[in-house]
Amino acid sequence: MKITEDILRISGMSEQQLRQELALWLYAKGKLSLGRAAKFSGLNKPEFMHLMAANNIDLNYSVEDLEDDMKTIEKLGL
Repeated sequence: MKITEDILRISGMSEQQLRQELALWLYAKGKLSLGRAAKFSGLNKPEFMHLMAANNIDLNYSVEDLEDDMKTIEKLGL
């Protein structure tokens, strides 16, 4: 998706900055997964997670997610 020059001018941000802000907002609202938000922002997952931390955005990881991960680990024998 191309962000127009008008939107960039109004926002006062570069395209990269605007993409990162939008990705953070969409992730925080539960609209994008971590991977999709990172990709949209132009960052890799660790970089995006650092950006999340810098903006006080928590990782969307529930108790159910942990339980599912633990079951997967057990099935794999790890």
